[in-house]
Amino acid sequence: MIEKERYEEEERYYDDYYEEEDYDEEANYPDLDDVFSIIQTLELAEQIDVLWKVVTEANQYFIKEKYLIGTYEVTTAIELFAKAVVTVEVQMPEKQSYIDSVLNLLQWQMFENEELDKVIKDTLDLICTMPEDYLYVIQSLPKYSKGENTLDWMADFYRRLGDEENYMRLREANLNQPFQYVELASYWREKGDVEKYRTTLERWVSTGRKNHLDLGDKRSNNYYKIRLQDQNILSELTKFYQEQGDLENLYRLLMLKLQENGYSFALYHQLKEVATGLHRWELTRQQILERVAGIPNQLAEIYLEEQEWDKAIALSETSNCAQFTDLKIAEAVKEHRPQAAIAIYEKVMLKYIQNKTRANYQTAAMYAQTIKSIYLDILKDSSVWQGYIDQLRQTYRSYRALQDEFKGL
Repeated sequence: MIEKERYEEEERYYDDYYEEEDYDEEANYPDLDDVFSIIQTLELAEQIDVLWKVVTEANQYFIKEKYLIGTYEVTTAIELFAKAVVTVEVQMPEKQSYIDSVLNLLQWQMFENEELDKVIKDTLDLICTMPEDYLYVIQSLPKYSKGENTLDWMADFYRRLGDEENYMRLREANLNQPFQYVELASYWREKGDVEKYRTTLERWVSTGRKNHLDLGDKRSNNYYKIRLQDQNILSELTKFYQEQGDLENLYRLLMLKLQENGYSFALYHQLKEVATGLHRWELTRQQILERVAGIPNQLAEIYLEEQEWDKAIALSETSNCAQFTDLKIAEAVKEHRPQAAIAIYEKVMLKYIQNKTRANYQTAAMYAQTIKSIYLDILKDSSVWQGYIDQLRQTYRSYRALQDEFKGL
């Protein structure tokens, strides 16, 4: 009796909240944690009623204010509602009324919001536990919605029923978005048909993606959503061909990634391995170099990876490299081309000296220390180093703060 009174008090609080005329949008939303915590103490019929009330009240507020609140609460309430219906173990045809209530949500404007995008389908997945439930949903869905999602949901329910003929009919009739290709490919993989799995994903690559990515409006959110799904399909196929040892198809997809996404160090390594196996690395490497022409940091990365020290040094000398790239080249070549490394470190050091602040002098001294280590540890020539540092001190003899920082050299 006490729990029942507590439930009624919570329900009155929730009603009063929505009936207030001067609702402050900045105020805290109603905390339904207490309501959810006592739900389990109620009879199942009462649970269903109060949970549905949470959903309907939220919808009334949305209609009135055109503002969605309590996304988490609404989602939780519908999930608990579905679980309560299943626990009641009501069978058809009595179960139809509950399914109809959920299907009716398709006509509520509130559920057009992206944040509640999957709630209705997830709820149907929970409530439908028997073949007759799925069949009723398939029969009823077109009355509530004729959108693209309707065909997707009907296809999924046929799939759950094991009705391959109707599943394939609907799936093929609505094969447009990348996730639909993925779903069909997954179906074939589950059936053990690897070739149909592969060809389904390849259908997206060869034809499906062109409708969205070649002609798509890149400013739209939908474009980038499809783009992400597309990249996932390419990655899935790449992994598949790698596992199968299919170098030709793997090479084709990697080159497609290079063409569309541009260079990355990881992609360079992948292409090198595959192209070498196909005896076409030199041609592929030239294509990669053409892609990164004019991008010093990427060119430097390739030259250093291939130990082309002179090309990396020339890049530092003739291109407007970022300091990070210059230092990366100097560090990589110092064992092989120590004089060139000294020249690069000196270039960086002089920039800091010219900035004429104590902090910059400290950094300049750090690079002078690096130059010292090359003279002493690599060239093994302490006398040349001594001449170098003496000349540097003489050149900047009027820079007292710099002289202080150079004392330890």
